[in-house]
Amino acid sequence: MRTPLGPDRPAAAPASRPVAQVFDGIRWLLRDPFLRTILFLFMWFGLALGSIGLVLLVLARDTGAGPGEIGLMYAITGAGSVLGAFATRRLTRRAPPYVLVLLFAWLAAGATCSLVLLDSAIAFGFVGAVPFFFVPPLNAVLFGRIAERAPDELQGRATSAAIQLASLLAPVGPVAAGALIGAVGPEHTALAYGALIGVIALFATLTPALRAEPA
Repeated sequence: MRTPLGPDRPAAAPASRPVAQVFDGIRWLLRDPFLRTILFLFMWFGLALGSIGLVLLVLARDTGAGPGEIGLMYAITGAGSVLGAFATRRLTRRAPPYVLVLLFAWLAAGATCSLVLLDSAIAFGFVGAVPFFFVPPLNAVLFGRIAERAPDELQGRATSAAIQLASLLAPVGPVAAGALIGAVGPEHTALAYGALIGVIALFATLTPALRAEPA
């Protein structure tokens, strides 16, 4: 990733308003329609996908999978992200962000709902690997845009704010998943999260801020 960092400047004086400066990056991000929209999507994706690991674990145990199969299931899902990392440069050059977001969103919705049709931990792993393939390219799009657009003095704060906003709801996911699994069972929980991701995918499909962003 290459970006001009501007001329050398004298060392900055100690910050007089450290608490206020924490929000400088957030305010800058929220003024950009594309970054604001994609961070909103990432926040809700983080809630849903942060819960799927627990749902997968319970579903796999219900099929009789042992520790070895469960470990292999998670390894296969993680391999999807590794392959996506290798493909990131080509994907981000050839496909606009709108296409990458929609592929990820709709595939994640379909994969989550399809869990109720499968009865093998290994199958769960392969299904999970498909949407996770698009996570590295989307991260590259987000942080690449920040590097291109943020003023030099806001680079660190904007990047840190983006990480915090994108993961804001993630801690809620496992707690909500555990409560849902206890109340309605893992299959209905998977369908509920699939429906949530489907709603997010529909929003992503209809929002103009993503369609207007060039590759």
